[in-house]
Amino acid sequence: MTRPATPSPAPSQSPAQAPRPAAGTGPRTTRRIWDAQSLALISVFAALIAASAIVPGIPVGGFGVPITLQTLAIMVTGLVLGGPRAAAAVALYLLLAFAGLPIFSGGRAGLQVLAGGSAGYIAGFILAALLVGMAAEQVIRRGAASGSSSPPSWLPWWHRTCPACSA
Repeated sequence: MTRPATPSPAPSQSPAQAPRPAAGTGPRTTRRIWDAQSLALISVFAALIAASAIVPGIPVGGFGVPITLQTLAIMVTGLVLGGPRAAAAVALYLLLAFAGLPIFSGGRAGLQVLAGGSAGYIAGFILAALLVGMAAEQVIRRGAASGSSSPPSWLPWWHRTCPACSA
């Protein structure tokens, strides 16, 4: 069997305009998005969010949605992990809860939780973690861009966990 030849560029085409192979078929197809440390952090923070739901919520009159530590855990996840990893941690938490693990506030689980008053909060968890994480990354970048060669003294440990900020 003979392989079809790769089309050579037409005489009027420069080599830069020559047809290129399809994306993902070249030698650099093994691109890692997150390394093992990132996956471990995502898992740990998903567990932190689940653990924060164990603490009983404070009822708020007739509104139906109690105040829980989950909101604090979501914000801390965004601050520490940054936008994409925080959103992944919250998505993992929600996936586990919707699959049936009783890790929502009050030991609830499953899709029937979305029928209650807390559905909007649950839907906003991913967006909140993403936005807080992205804002934290911007604060760190602006601090680094101000001429300081070291991470800010008020948050030095976070700078080492942010791969986007270490450049």
